Amino acid sequence: MAILKIARMGHPVLLQRAERVADPGAPEIRRLVQDMIETMEDAQGAGLAAPQVHVPLRLFVFRVPPGRTEPAEGDGEMGNTVVINPDLEFLDDDMVLRWEGCLSIPGIRGKVPRYNREGTPLQSRRSCVTDLRAR
Repeated sequence: MAILKIARMGHPVLLQRAERVADPGAPEIRRLVQDMIETMEDAQGAGLAAPQVHVPLRLFVFRVPPGRTEPAEGDGEMGNTVVINPDLEFLDDDMVLRWEGCLSIPGIRGKVPRYNREGTPLQSRRSCVTDLRAR
């Protein structure tokens, strides 16, 4: 495994449209996922997309550490999770503003509008999640 270099704001890889992952089970994708998780943990991040590590693919990893969730049904801690080729469906029009940071813009946080609930069949390395709250 390796710590990958994180692209900073303004880098062209962050501005281009990411491509679908042709073979999610390919050894190079598995290696990329492991390296992305190690990079995310090393940077103390909550999520990391492949374009942020200079790979223009539709793949991201995330985690919800203890203490980062709000008490609500369905919310809670979530270990490292891998999402490949997501197709999001917004379950309602309710949007919320949340403080967020980005590993590609270190040291800066801002309020970002997000849909309150999104649904997608998410295929992780360990399980399939069918409804994911956006909080």
